[in-house]
Amino acid sequence: MLGLIGTHRPGAYAQFCVSPARNVHRVPDGISPAVAASLALNGPVAANQLAQAGLRPGHWVLVQGAASALGSATAALARHLGARIIAASRSPKKREALAAAGAEVVLDATAPDFASQVREATGGHGADIVVDNPGDPTVWKATIDALARGGTVVTSGAFLGGKVQLDLLRLYSDCQRVIGVRAGNPASVEALWTQVERGFRAVLDRTFPIAHAADAHRYLEDGSNVGRVALTLGPADWEV
Repeated sequence: MLGLIGTHRPGAYAQFCVSPARNVHRVPDGISPAVAASLALNGPVAANQLAQAGLRPGHWVLVQGAASALGSATAALARHLGARIIAASRSPKKREALAAAGAEVVLDATAPDFASQVREATGGHGADIVVDNPGDPTVWKATIDALARGGTVVTSGAFLGGKVQLDLLRLYSDCQRVIGVRAGNPASVEALWTQVERGFRAVLDRTFPIAHAADAHRYLEDGSNVGRVALTLGPADWEV
């Protein structure tokens, strides 16, 4: 049974926690604890998403909500593995940041002609893989319209609604797939740290000392982040 520290078990906000030895992986030299935490939290999920979707170098990968912690990690990992990235965000400020981070194409998923823009950018082909973690029903049709024949939509979240309509005639006629990926697994953990050894890094937006965790939550609620927000430990954090 899947058990996540901080979700199914307490301990995520502790100075120390206990983990099964089989779940521990050596962190390569030169990686800070905050970056290591960002990699460990989102990297295995991103690696599993891309593996389950059948990513190959040269694929067009559209990431909805690409400024989120998981979305940014998936986009960065896909790019690291040779994919061409279309990053989508509602926020003009975040789209600027995504372009600066290396996304080949940056779009607003709520634009009326979003699917047409994706097809134009891909030479009429469409996105081979769409990572749609937000699960926003208002952009679902555009997501499917942007998907290439034989393409795959993969999701690991549905916090913007999640209930969408699916045209089964189109799904089987175009040989498309919609799959869910709940978390990482041992294979994706190993794949993730292999790519870290080869230079991959997750997107870390900023850090907060754990004594200011409430500020970190408010920052996330404001929707200002582009990438992972991490809490750090230090002597001062345990003197409050």
